[in-house]
Amino acid sequence: MSYSFTSIDTTTLPEAMLAMAKKHLRIDVDEDDELITEYLAWAIDYAAKFWGLQVFGAEVDFIPAGGAASYACPVQPVSAFTAADVDGDVSADYLLESASLTESAWLVRVDGAVFPADVTFSLTAGYAALADMNPAMRGGILRIAATMYEHRETVTTESVDQVPYWLNDMLGGLWVPRA
Repeated sequence: MSYSFTSIDTTTLPEAMLAMAKKHLRIDVDEDDELITEYLAWAIDYAAKFWGLQVFGAEVDFIPAGGAASYACPVQPVSAFTAADVDGDVSADYLLESASLTESAWLVRVDGAVFPADVTFSLTAGYAALADMNPAMRGGILRIAATMYEHRETVTTESVDQVPYWLNDMLGGLWVPRA
């Protein structure tokens, strides 16, 4: 079983969330739009890793090993798929079963038979539109981005508040030791 990302759209969701983020931050000017959009992209990426979900819209090629009657999709959530073998499109032979955001999406054969080894699936994963995303996910992403925006500096002239501990932990988790 193998899979690979053929495309990941890292711009649509942050741009779509910009107006909502500016409302959340109570910002009326446009001078920080680029910075806020970058923080949104960072927050989406962080949240996706934390939740174990593909949040950015993506196309994924998936080749199951064959021999089983169903396979869990390697990324979640999946909204659509196409299937092909050496003879062409065989999408009608398969179904996408997904119950909820917290349960894996599964590919199953319509006839209940096992998967042949030569089928390749192209999966549409993540969220291509903001309206498709769960409101709680949008809220979490907004809070992460807002915290990053509000705490651009570790110490300000008005306050000696430190960066929130969870943000320090997040940054520390991305640290890569160098020789």
